Amino acid sequence: MREPNPILRHVAAIVIVLALVLATGYLFHIGPSVRSQSAFTSSDILWSTCGMWFALVGGLVSGRYGFAIAAGALYLGLTCLAAHFLQAHMQVGLLELLLENAFGTAVSVVAGMVGACAGVFIRRLNSRRLPA
Repeated sequence: MREPNPILRHVAAIVIVLALVLATGYLFHIGPSVRSQSAFTSSDILWSTCGMWFALVGGLVSGRYGFAIAAGALYLGLTCLAAHFLQAHMQVGLLELLLENAFGTAVSVVAGMVGACAGVFIRRLNSRRLPA
């Protein structure tokens, strides 16, 4: 049987992760949060945990460790987008917002990358166990 194109699997994985993030944000109001003052709250922990599980699903679909970089970039982009929307309504600069929320952003990005790597590891572990 022919192996699907890895680029298409990466794109499908990104679309799946983004769809899960948007659906969760719309239905449950869980998403990246940016504050004008530095604080790491339970909502950040919940977002990071959800992001890790979403990236795990994406890693299962992608099957390549390079997807971890894409997942990290996706979560960094979502946080930057949240900071941009907050900056539009406040008198605080975008760079200042990102610096204030650097710890939460780093946790979110690392959780996404760990989830993606775990998904790829599980996929490869299961593919070795399947009979040929």
